Amino acid sequence: MCSRRKTFKGGQSRCDCIHVVSTNSGYPLDQNLYQAVKGMSAAARIVKPGGAIIAVAECSDGLPDHGNFKQLLQMRRTPQELLDLIESPGFELYDQWEAQTQAIIQRKAAVYLYSSLDPQTVRNAMLTPIDIFWTLLYERLDRSEDKRPETGDVRQETGDLRQET
Repeated sequence: MCSRRKTFKGGQSRCDCIHVVSTNSGYPLDQNLYQAVKGMSAAARIVKPGGAIIAVAECSDGLPDHGNFKQLLQMRRTPQELLDLIESPGFELYDQWEAQTQAIIQRKAAVYLYSSLDPQTVRNAMLTPIDIFWTLLYERLDRSEDKRPETGDVRQETGDLRQET
């Protein structure tokens, strides 16, 4: 899949990839969806508007059940509706910044989640669950109008942003 590889250290350059695969560095950093949003945020820096982020996180601790993140995600039906709520005058709820971050990312790109969460829990969090990681990526690449679409991966452990074409 890779004929050229460019490394963008510290996010100083943008590669605007159609597809970005991201993790949150594995355990314990991928213990729940709240933490996984941080990996999505890194991916959002290099994904083209209208592109796709494929987040890979175990989420063994759920969304989690503690804190207000889960409650916030269920307060509205779409990411834009959630942003409108959070940005409304006087609204304030602990953990809102992570839900806001997720909604901003989703306004830019479709977000798919490969995790141990049940599919309905993922959908309730306004994300698209996937259970076969490579199948989705290859399907999206096949549908791409670009004959050599750029796909990036985010290496959270090093902070490098990589572009593959």
